[in-house]
Amino acid sequence: MQIRFSIETATKLVEAKAIAWPMFDPAQARSLEEQDYTMLLKQVLVIQKQIAKEVAQKEFQLHSKHKIPQEWKNWLSTEQIPFFDGDCKDAPCPACAE
Repeated sequence: MQIRFSIETATKLVEAKAIAWPMFDPAQARSLEEQDYTMLLKQVLVIQKQIAKEVAQKEFQLHSKHKIPQEWKNWLSTEQIPFFDGDCKDAPCPACAE
């Protein structure tokens, strides 16, 4: 598995996503395959956070084009992954402003 980041600034690595969040809702998962996608996404985000912190010595952030569901916001907060959601065009996110 190759891990990449969407944006790199002087202080952070950012993963920018246009995720269809309902597809990754564990409560809505109808099959084991859908549950696997949710677990895989969580694993990738945790790995990205570890790489940013331990290898690049930078902060990791998740930026989502679409609104992030509360269940995911809770999980991201528990994992200490800062996140921004919505359209950056109207209110630039910190990574876009740098």
